[in-house]
Amino acid sequence: MMWPILGATPVERMARSDVKQLLLALRGKGLRPRTVTGILRTLSTVLSEAVEDGKLSANPALRPGRLRRQLRDRNAPKRYVIDRYTRDEVATLLETAKTHYPG
Repeated sequence: MMWPILGATPVERMARSDVKQLLLALRGKGLRPRTVTGILRTLSTVLSEAVEDGKLSANPALRPGRLRRQLRDRNAPKRYVIDRYTRDEVATLLETAKTHYPG
């Protein structure tokens, strides 16, 4: 029987390395970044409650930015750069609209 990544780890013993292991496993499954973020936020909420209850001294899933950057796929497609209109192009567009669609 295969246990989930964090399933056998008591909340009191949860560490940053466990969170990193979870991130690696989620990345290995090919989950979308937003899905991984949702899972991580849920875990962080649970662990914040454990901190409030005195079961943990700190939340190991809090501020995972550095961990996520280390795991980022360098070959993933980059975001598109938006080529904005120039002032002249905006003026031409507005003039064309006024001419062809008055009113």
